[in-house]
Amino acid sequence: MEIFKKSILWIWQLPQNILGICFFGILKISKAINESYPYKDTKVYYYNNSFLSGVSLGNYIFIRGKLTNFSKHYTVLHEYGHHIQSMRWGIFYLFIIGIPSVINNLWDRFFHKKWSYSDRYIWYYSRYPEKQADILGNVPKR
Repeated sequence: MEIFKKSILWIWQLPQNILGICFFGILKISKAINESYPYKDTKVYYYNNSFLSGVSLGNYIFIRGKLTNFSKHYTVLHEYGHHIQSMRWGIFYLFIIGIPSVINNLWDRFFHKKWSYSDRYIWYYSRYPEKQADILGNVPKR
């Protein structure tokens, strides 16, 4: 029964799982993966050389860098929150969470360059996809 449940959930998240597998393949071919480990019902991959600092695609979490300090663990918790969003929204996740999150990230990178790091941080993590991901992932108050 557990395998059936996991299979249905994987199919429910099919678009983001396919993107996760594709992103994994790109990182694998480019030898950018530093390390990986399981986290709850996902797999976390640390990698080099990307515009993205972290992304959750279905059952796959990708984080730039290496697990060297606790602040990186916050990123795992946050991205796991996005994973929970993915399980809830399924095939609609990319439209409801993913695309708005990417737009907010790009908006911040291009239009808030002169802002202080803390102002940018507060702005970005107060947006609905990110704030909810922090709550769902049980990220401690930053």
